[in-house]
Amino acid sequence: MANPEHFDMINQDVEAWNEWREENPDIRPDLSEVNLIIPTLSMADLTDVNFYGTDLTGVDFQGADLEGANLESANLLTAVFDDANLQRVNFTNANLRHVDFIGANLELANFFMADLKSADLSRATLISANFFNANLTLANFRWASLHGVNFTRAILIRANFEDALLKSTIFSENDLSRASNLDKSVSLGASTIDQQTLIRSKNLSDKFLRDCGFSDSFIKSIPTLLGTLELAQKHTCFISHSEKDVVLAQKIHDDLQEKGLRCWLNPKNDKERNWYESTCDKSVRDNEKFLVLISEDSIKSKWLRQEVENALKREKRMKLELQGELKDQCKYNFDDFQKPKLLFPMFIDEQGKEAFESWIKELDLEGELIDFRDWGKQEIYQKSLAGLVQELQIEYPIGNFDQN
Repeated sequence: MANPEHFDMINQDVEAWNEWREENPDIRPDLSEVNLIIPTLSMADLTDVNFYGTDLTGVDFQGADLEGANLESANLLTAVFDDANLQRVNFTNANLRHVDFIGANLELANFFMADLKSADLSRATLISANFFNANLTLANFRWASLHGVNFTRAILIRANFEDALLKSTIFSENDLSRASNLDKSVSLGASTIDQQTLIRSKNLSDKFLRDCGFSDSFIKSIPTLLGTLELAQKHTCFISHSEKDVVLAQKIHDDLQEKGLRCWLNPKNDKERNWYESTCDKSVRDNEKFLVLISEDSIKSKWLRQEVENALKREKRMKLELQGELKDQCKYNFDDFQKPKLLFPMFIDEQGKEAFESWIKELDLEGELIDFRDWGKQEIYQKSLAGLVQELQIEYPIGNFDQN
């Protein structure tokens, strides 16, 4: 919570605040988790101030110095930072919708998971800024300096890059299909585009790709290359199993890889497993399909049950989201679509099958089992594997039906 003395000082005029900062250079003001109803902090000395979780809706920071300030989880809806010094500011998870950053210095600013929908960053200096997982829908980067900016996993729908200056800019795991005016950006040097971005982004212009550093011969080969990459990337999966079932898990892993489906096995040692257990839901999110070997031994595992429960709940949410989105667009019928499927449980003995079916019934969830009994017999195994591969290659819609 905010320091009462600091709160009282900030509610005085800017001149008094700046004098107090000058007289107390070693104090880092704490203005966290309060509602600051202050029309303007223009030209204020706000270096290193802690604004964590503070409501700063509509505040005018024009020309202010906020270098090193912490604005994590702050509400800055419609705030104005024109020509402000925002070097090294932490905007993690902040609400920055409709915020003006025109001409601001945002070098090394951190926008991790921040919401910048409709933010105006025109003429801003964004050298080495981090937009990992940020929402940049309708953001304006016109004339902005994007040298070394990290856009990994950022949402860039209708973000405007006209006249933006690109150099060593990182586009990773992005869909650039609906970003605006990438071909009108200004390249001052090569930038990075990873294979997942190339797969997701349709109709990138040759000029933009050339500006990023790709050769003409590579650009011509992209359609053929993407055909191969897209198959592998679309059908990724994670295989979870007990230690006693590792032989079958490894066999399925190797055979799926050979058939062009990228997959991973769960960790082999305690150190890796401890890390994995703390992030197992992330593994479900990051991999399109989740395969789990169900046996009398594995069904007793607490962490395997958690993985299955997370996957089934997400699958259920995906179905509801799809149904809701199709309902909003009357031309689509939910029953005409393959229902999203994330979990692929494979049973290898009757005890595991019965325990699994009883357990998910208690959770009010659904899950169809794939039969891998008698997998030691090659003919039976190949038949089960073929059925699994066929299911894994089905395209399951997950939303975003707007074609406009």
